[in-house]
Amino acid sequence: MNLIELALQGVEQNESQRKPKPLVKSKGNQSNVSKGGLSFGNEKDNLAYQSGWLVGLSGEIYEIPISRFTSLYIFKNDEDRFDVVRLKWKKEGTSPFLEIYRAENVHFEKALDIGNNYLQWIKSNKR
Repeated sequence: MNLIELALQGVEQNESQRKPKPLVKSKGNQSNVSKGGLSFGNEKDNLAYQSGWLVGLSGEIYEIPISRFTSLYIFKNDEDRFDVVRLKWKKEGTSPFLEIYRAENVHFEKALDIGNNYLQWIKSNKR
């Protein structure tokens, strides 16, 4: 599966996560809600969620929207390696027309740190 297909799959899953759903407890439910907020069975998911990222595919895809047509993603590309990629769509497009890699083939914690630092830089440089 190529990067664009992964991004589109993550976007579709994020759209479904944005719609409120009742929490149903079952054996397969990997997340739960407590007084402290939402928690996941996966440590990477918890770290990303606590930093403001949307969990697209548990342990594999994380997203933060930057603007209406631009998002920053963390994609799993190997056993324990991740890429940080900024994707931009045209208004009428269904696939991204611009990919800018912020980091390639780094551990998750490093990818999350690079992504968070990049987001802080964007916020501080907005006019």
